[in-house]
Amino acid sequence: MAGLPNGHRQQLRTALRASIGKLKRSGLAHSKAVGAMLTASLAASQTREAEMVSELLIAIQGFDRAQARMDLAASRRRLGQLLGGGEGAQLTAAGEAYMRRQGVRDFDRMTELTVPAFDRKCETNASRRLGRRRSFFPTPVEQ
Repeated sequence: MAGLPNGHRQQLRTALRASIGKLKRSGLAHSKAVGAMLTASLAASQTREAEMVSELLIAIQGFDRAQARMDLAASRRRLGQLLGGGEGAQLTAAGEAYMRRQGVRDFDRMTELTVPAFDRKCETNASRRLGRRRSFFPTPVEQ
């Protein structure tokens, strides 16, 4: 959304919020979890860290109930990147272990495909905590 004019970005966010509402109102655990994950992604695009974490936790619980293992692994990995520290490292490792068993070679791409819009926020948090760039983040595209 970063390269779009403000009016178009707002239209896309409005449409996304409407879709998220439908997903969260559905009776399906997987749909509710996808709604929570998309809410977390939207929060990431607007740097609302507390909402990102809380919605990812909801998504993780829902993906676990729905037995959506790849979604669960990517959400755990994403939450681990956000949290950092020992807890974050454990979540990231758990997500990557599942992806590895499934034959995934590029954890970053699979995570971005499954739980989009977090790379820059995760990179910012990791850089602030560590005082340097973590090697598993892609180089940001200059705007």
